[in-house]
Amino acid sequence: MNRIIVYCYIMLCGLCLSGCFFTPSMNLQFKDQPLLRSSDINNIKVDLYPIDQHLVNYPQVYGTMPTDYIIESRDVVSVAVWGHPEFVTEHSNLNNFAASAHSTGSEIIIDSYGLKKLNTDTVDKFSVNSAGNIHILYAGDVHISGLTVESARRKIEKSLKGYIIKPEVKLSVVVYRSKAIYVVGEVQQNQMLPITDVPLNLTAALQLSGWVNSVTANVNQIYVLRRNKQTDSVNAFWLDGGSVTAMLFAQSFYLQNNDIVYVSTSGLSQFNRVMSQLLPTAEALWYTKTSLPNSFGAVLN
Repeated sequence: MNRIIVYCYIMLCGLCLSGCFFTPSMNLQFKDQPLLRSSDINNIKVDLYPIDQHLVNYPQVYGTMPTDYIIESRDVVSVAVWGHPEFVTEHSNLNNFAASAHSTGSEIIIDSYGLKKLNTDTVDKFSVNSAGNIHILYAGDVHISGLTVESARRKIEKSLKGYIIKPEVKLSVVVYRSKAIYVVGEVQQNQMLPITDVPLNLTAALQLSGWVNSVTANVNQIYVLRRNKQTDSVNAFWLDGGSVTAMLFAQSFYLQNNDIVYVSTSGLSQFNRVMSQLLPTAEALWYTKTSLPNSFGAVLN
C-alpha cells in the first residue's frame, strides 16, 4: 500500500514539474521548430528564423521554389504572330516606355543569374499598363496581368481567332519590372534586382551584388526581411555566412517580391539594434512600393 502511495506521489510531482516546464509564458524554442525568437521592435512584431536544416521543413514560413512567372503591371512583353509581320510595327502604347528605357539605360534582364542590357531596338515591346492590359492589333486591349506566359499566350490567340485563321502567338517577358528584391548593407553594390522567370535564391542575390565586403561586413549577420501581410508583422531570416552548412541551405532559400537582403557591418552585431535601424526604411519601402530609396545609404552604411 505504501509503495502505491509513494508511486502516485512521484507521478504527481512529475506532472507538476512538466506542467511548469512547458508553460507558454517561457516562450521556449526547440530544435525541431524554426522560430528562434520573437521581438517587439519599434512597435513592430519581428519573428527571427535561422536559415538552417530545420527551416526547410516549414515551407509555409519561408516559401517554396517559385514555379511559372506571373505577369503583372509594368512588365514588358514581346508578342509575335506567325505570318503577320504587321504586329512588329504595332507600338501604340510604347512611346513613353521606349523613351524612358533609352534615357535611363537601366532596364536589365537576368539570364541564368547573369545581368545583360536590354536591346530595345530588336524587341517588339508591349508594356503591361496599370489596368493589367496590353493593346493588341485587331483584338484591342487584352488583360494578361495575373497570368503565366503560357496562359497569356493562349488568351491572346483566343482574342485573335475572330480576325486571323488559326493564330500562332509567341509571347515572352523581355523586361521584368513588376517584382524586385533589394540587396543593401555591406555588399559591393547596393541595388535592386528584378524577380524574373529564373528563381532567385539568397546566394545568387549576394553574388549579383558583388558578394559581401570582406573588410567591413559581418558575415555572421546576414538577414532577409520579409513583410508578413497576414499578421502585419515582419519575418527576419538570419543567415550565418560563416557557416558552410548554412550557406548550403541559402541556395535553397528563394527570395520573394519586396524581400530586403541586408548584410550587417562588422561593428553592428546586436539583432535589436540592426532591426531598429532597418525597419523604418523597410516599412516605407513596402508600403510605398517605390524603387530603392536614397535613405538606405544613410541608414545602412
